Amino acid sequence: EDLREAEDGGQQPGLPPQMEHGSPGAVGLPLWRRIHAGGLRLALDAAARDSLRAAQQSVQAILDHGHVVEGHGYNHEIARYLPREQEDPIMKKTIAMIQKRTGRRCYGWRSCTQSTNTIELLIENGFTFNTNCFHEELPFLWEKDGKLLVELPRQPFGDGTLFGHRHGEYGNPHHGLETWKAYFDELYSESSVERPKYIPFTMHPYIIGRPGRTLALSTTSRRSPFTSAVTSA
Repeated sequence: EDLREAEDGGQQPGLPPQMEHGSPGAVGLPLWRRIHAGGLRLALDAAARDSLRAAQQSVQAILDHGHVVEGHGYNHEIARYLPREQEDPIMKKTIAMIQKRTGRRCYGWRSCTQSTNTIELLIENGFTFNTNCFHEELPFLWEKDGKLLVELPRQPFGDGTLFGHRHGEYGNPHHGLETWKAYFDELYSESSVERPKYIPFTMHPYIIGRPGRTLALSTTSRRSPFTSAVTSA
């Protein structure tokens, strides 16, 4: 059964089997192997309660390999539904949970669709980067009261969209490969030292980590001679 949105903008308890975070293969063993083979370092955006509290073994493996965990809400809340007085304590709870589970506070954030208050709250809560907006192609800065927040824009070519269903049960991996290759090739052809381009990928381990899909992703990444980091939600 699919998740239902709760009145507070969160989700009803209970994850569908394909979204479970606690099993040893939740990250996807093919994805994990390819990450290590490529020498990549990850910033994983995690819903603090759903991902960290239930999957300490996986979290420890992430930390042991030099990756970091950033914030993606506490219970994957739909931020655009939340008033400021609810969104702020959720950020604080997320910071506290990630600090407790990883020994490091989070400095990056990805909302499940941000609210009109998100940027201001991120700055007030000491975050250094956000990765939510679709309206720019290059990273830029938000500013409030002399404090800065880096925005790393996203593109609507993530695994959840391309594989035909938002939980990723379906879809041909080669459709993703064709899209990502075209996406990369066009931006790369327009890029120069004077006018560089920026190419973000948004991936969910429980979707992209399935066999076949990791092969499509790694085929895309091999086209880039300078790929060094991936942000995953």
